Amino acid sequence: MALHVINEARRCLHCKKPLCRTGCPISTNIPVMIEQFLNGNIDEAGQMLFDNNPLSIVCSLVCDHEKQCEGHCILGKKGSPVHISSIENYISERFLAVHHPPRPRQNGMAAAIIGSGPAGLTIAIILAQRGYSVTIFESHDRIGGVLRYGIPDFRLPKSILDRYQQRLLELGVRIRPNTTIGGALRMDDLFRDGYSAVFIGTGVWRPNSLGIKGESLGNVHFAIDYLCNPAVYNPGEVVSVIGAGNAAIDAARTILRHGARKVTVFARKPALAASPAGDVPFAVLAQQNSAVTPEQVEALISQIGTVTRSRRAAIVAALDAYNQLDDAGKAAVTNFGVLAEAQQILGIQDALAKCNVNYDAVEDCWAITTPHDDSIDKRKTCGIGPNLYIWDKGNTIVFWEDFTYMGSSELDIDDIILRGGDYKYTYICDYDNSDYGYDKELGKWFAWATFEMEDSEVEWLRNLLSADTVIMRFEGTDYSKFDYTWTVQDRQAITDIIDLYNLLKAVTPEVREKALCN
Repeated sequence: MALHVINEARRCLHCKKPLCRTGCPISTNIPVMIEQFLNGNIDEAGQMLFDNNPLSIVCSLVCDHEKQCEGHCILGKKGSPVHISSIENYISERFLAVHHPPRPRQNGMAAAIIGSGPAGLTIAIILAQRGYSVTIFESHDRIGGVLRYGIPDFRLPKSILDRYQQRLLELGVRIRPNTTIGGALRMDDLFRDGYSAVFIGTGVWRPNSLGIKGESLGNVHFAIDYLCNPAVYNPGEVVSVIGAGNAAIDAARTILRHGARKVTVFARKPALAASPAGDVPFAVLAQQNSAVTPEQVEALISQIGTVTRSRRAAIVAALDAYNQLDDAGKAAVTNFGVLAEAQQILGIQDALAKCNVNYDAVEDCWAITTPHDDSIDKRKTCGIGPNLYIWDKGNTIVFWEDFTYMGSSELDIDDIILRGGDYKYTYICDYDNSDYGYDKELGKWFAWATFEMEDSEVEWLRNLLSADTVIMRFEGTDYSKFDYTWTVQDRQAITDIIDLYNLLKAVTPEVREKALCN
């Protein structure tokens, strides 16, 4: 777990009258969320957020936090507010990864959802959880609406929406893409086919005209149309954007990513309407009506300071500006090493946010596990628990795998065999790193074995994850056998640790220590 998230949560004053909740448009119980998080009840915190807002992970990324929850935090009056969005993002990200809602018992009623934007997705989840047979009718080829087609990937990764689609399918929701209500199908058809209710959430895809001369020219495009599919447009190297809200700034940043050399943002007011944390630093450059200079890039890099996830906006702004420079301009940036290191640290911290991170002062060692390890220990179930140990101020990294058995039969582990598709590997137990016994409280036998993984074995584990099914066989010294199939949680835990391990191996010990300590 990223230290930044923990430290930010500890800064919360737990106000009797929480202004942060007042500032949230949907009244998220932020103090309870933070309290549950600090007490180790991350699943409960995630469930509370999901029940209040099924799209909490989306809101943690795209909401205007500076004017809402964080803007109302009392600590922001004299300093920096609690970074509520980071805490919410961590909890929601983990909950969405591990939570697989059970399919509820059907109540015999059907509901149609027209449009799969934020409103349609939310309604679909709520109704499906209440036992309705839900069908989503979406005019595009993928679900998400404006979340997918209106917000760029660098602000809202589309993988999140893909995960929501999987959860909807698990709940029994049917999705009909490329289907427009009002064409071949009409509202009367829906009621004729047995839908007792219809929710219409078609969004605001039709842009507003400014009513000025030139709007119909071939080189003028509406931002919402451009953001849907920027790859099909050719706006040229010099582009003007009218407006300074999030959509306008999203368009400006996307245009630069697609080859424009200079983008000018025209704002009606002296202050920009876009979220300052994500977009304004970059937009300020665009307002200068001149190409970005190496000096401007260096000035942005100097603003990064200590690298934490809360400084993401400063890092992104500096990187965006740097990418606008030609080769000569990039070569003239003398402090690019600071930006490169900041990118490395931020990437590691993002990966750390999915894990539990603890520093042992006695051992002078960082111990990194996953939340899945905690659930195995808590529930006393079979499973696989990956973990990392980092010694010598980041110089030594050791990858371990813990294999746990819990069952009704005594089992003294001799070998562990993993099989997935064409991949098969056998671990021969070292009796110094394995044991078994009887849990009187649960009335079950348990056994465990730990293995230090070589780099080749780590890569082999990743290959194993590509198989549809992975079976882990525990073989006892008495030739007894027990087969266990890896769960989604097992797979996710291994993936998170391997991704982190590869990132840590790719950087210097100094960068590792900075990423762990900040």
